[in-house]
Amino acid sequence: MQPATRSTFRLSSASHVSLCSARGRSTGNQHHRDAGGNVADHPWGQPQVSGEMMAESPVRLQLRAEPRDEVFAQQDQPIGDFTFNAKVADVFDDMVSRSVPYYEEMQRMVCELAQDYAKPKTNLYDIGCSTATTLLTLDRVIDPTVNFIGVDNAPDMLEKAAQKIQHADTQRPMDLKVVDLHQGLYMENASVVTMLLTLQFIRPLFRERVMRMIFSA
Repeated sequence: MQPATRSTFRLSSASHVSLCSARGRSTGNQHHRDAGGNVADHPWGQPQVSGEMMAESPVRLQLRAEPRDEVFAQQDQPIGDFTFNAKVADVFDDMVSRSVPYYEEMQRMVCELAQDYAKPKTNLYDIGCSTATTLLTLDRVIDPTVNFIGVDNAPDMLEKAAQKIQHADTQRPMDLKVVDLHQGLYMENASVVTMLLTLQFIRPLFRERVMRMIFSA
């Protein structure tokens, strides 16, 4: 795979890119459950939304502008292993939203759970972050002092994630890392670790080690 020419994104097993937009963040009230199970307001709030945004879920807002998936539309294509290359990354959001049942609901539930467990000044890891849809959706509802770290083994997917983050309405720095989980991943000070539709891509021999790694973080 040829390395990307963008100066802000070097592709290697140890590379990362920290991103932050210059645009501001509006506030509102976001509810969560406290330790006693009672509903309370998050002090940091959530962005105020327009009538159009209220009609659509935050996940759909992340996915709706992406090109339509036609990767396998052409007949008589050579048969080979599926890879998360640049062609797939460009249409991945459309691909996953149409091929995975209840994908938006899955994202909504992740956000709801993460709000209950994310702690200020800790780290939130998204393992297999793909194009950063989960990170950008979580950004709307998680304390701004929580550090977001996205991990994926596909450089082209992280290239797409970087593009989406640069165009997002967020002030939160997001660290994107190219990592092969079969080689291990160092994590620390984590209050939340998400891993959506990723474990099946890890060789069975290494799955227990990855789960222990997450637990120890």
